[in-house]
Amino acid sequence: MVMNLALALTLTGGESSAEPPPTMPPDPCTTAVPGNVSKKLKELFPEWSVVHTRLLSRDDRRQFTKRYPTSCAGVVLGDFFGDGTDAFAMLLTRLRGERRQILVAVARRLKPDSDPWLQIVDGYDDNRLSVPLLVPGDPGNYESVYRDQKLTARWPVFHLVGGESVEIVFIWTGSYFAKIWLAD
Repeated sequence: MVMNLALALTLTGGESSAEPPPTMPPDPCTTAVPGNVSKKLKELFPEWSVVHTRLLSRDDRRQFTKRYPTSCAGVVLGDFFGDGTDAFAMLLTRLRGERRQILVAVARRLKPDSDPWLQIVDGYDDNRLSVPLLVPGDPGNYESVYRDQKLTARWPVFHLVGGESVEIVFIWTGSYFAKIWLAD
């Protein structure tokens, strides 16, 4: 009996049942959007949700979490306006039958307890059902894949990246967000 117990402990790696299972790191999508911004989104878009990293395809999720391990695929934080105020670029989604609908929104809190400012920047109705994601970008020069548009970003930008090699950069011009197709 003692020998069987020793053999069992050796084969199972010791008293593993007494050790707690490894903890998963906290999910960045649950805390990526501040409470008052999240409340405003639910109020204005009750059927929509922020794109969650778990919605990505397995390959996209693996690549995203490798490059941005503490980020949410549907939220980018940055000073997009160049005024020192953090803003949140968010990718909202919902399914309508066989189509995935996407909204690109930007919100910022001008004061901690104030209602956030929220603007819809773009929207898509996609029949591919693939889930795009947002990634941060640096200030700099951007040129369209079609060579018909050039813009210089003075502040951080954000990119919408989707399956089928789609990439769109959103740049604050001082009065609106311009979009440039970098890949199509």
